[in-house]
Amino acid sequence: MSTAFVLCGGGNLGAVQVGMLHALFAAGIHPDVIVGTSVGAFNGAWVAGRGPEADIDELAAVWRGLRRSDVFPTRLLGGLRGFHRADRSPRPVLG
Repeated sequence: MSTAFVLCGGGNLGAVQVGMLHALFAAGIHPDVIVGTSVGAFNGAWVAGRGPEADIDELAAVWRGLRRSDVFPTRLLGGLRGFHRADRSPRPVLG
């Protein structure tokens, strides 16, 4: 029987997945197949690229080292500046 890890997307859920992966590996459960979307694809690629000897603590260190500016390089209000119009409505820009 094959074992598949299906890792979802969802931003900070990627950090939660690290804990799940740590527990599964500690229990001796390793995947034959890994699939993921968005952040799950990032974590899945990291694990798949290292094979059965993957050290989940290294992946945890990646997550612990992330800062907001690594993920969101601009401020929210600065990014919305392009929508500014005299009528202060995004409709002319969005169609």
